[in-house]
Amino acid sequence: MEYIFRPHLGPQTAFLEAGEFEVLHSGGRGSAKSHALIADMLHYVHHPDFKGLLLRKMLKDLEQLIERCKSLFFKAVPGTKWREQDKKFIFPAGGFLWCGYFETDADVERYQGLEFSWLGIDEVCQLSEEEPYQKLLMSIRSSKSDIKKCVRLTANPSGVGKHWVKARFIDPAPLEKVEYIDEDSDENFFLMNKFDVEYNIGGKVVNLSRKAINSTVFNNPSLKRDPQYIAQLQSLGNENLRRQWLDGDWDADDGLAFSEFSKTRIS
Repeated sequence: MEYIFRPHLGPQTAFLEAGEFEVLHSGGRGSAKSHALIADMLHYVHHPDFKGLLLRKMLKDLEQLIERCKSLFFKAVPGTKWREQDKKFIFPAGGFLWCGYFETDADVERYQGLEFSWLGIDEVCQLSEEEPYQKLLMSIRSSKSDIKKCVRLTANPSGVGKHWVKARFIDPAPLEKVEYIDEDSDENFFLMNKFDVEYNIGGKVVNLSRKAINSTVFNNPSLKRDPQYIAQLQSLGNENLRRQWLDGDWDADDGLAFSEFSKTRIS
């Protein structure tokens, strides 16, 4: 059988099965995070009221992401149309995905006042502060009770916004080892946490739950065909950068007094 998209076992599958309101797929480079982010939308595009927003910092990076969307959506959802001028995918059921970018944190204000049921940000650590992200969350709403409202994010454990992302998703609950079986993968475990963020609204408990899924290039069977890329990551001379990009280590930071300390790396 030919698959249009078949998720890798382990962290990619866990990300696509997650039911929490906010889910971060983080980790090292080459761990197939962006592809999982794009594929997550396939859960919702058959709903006529689906309204999605996909963001990347730089336009050139967004354009690469759009090409990956086209290669998946046109096959998986026949009849999908792309409007170049509006930077929108229009799905046959009536929903849409708007693709945008933010060269500065202030650029997210262009999306204020709009309504989306799905928000995806590729490389969320490129937002330097948490406040612009919180403003984006205020656009996640819908009058339709039968459509899921959620936020899906990817990140490497580096960048100007690393510390607020770590404080929001990594620090509140310990990352625990999750084991799985995949003969094609070089590493059959990943790290994951989940926790509840509850509010009492008029006597009703509302749970805005969060989850972090942390993976590495070794969880990506596709890159077994490119050992040179793994060797390039292993050859990085900067130890902290190597821990961030190869190990997906959130505790690797040039400002740490003890560079050997890590809560997000299993030796």
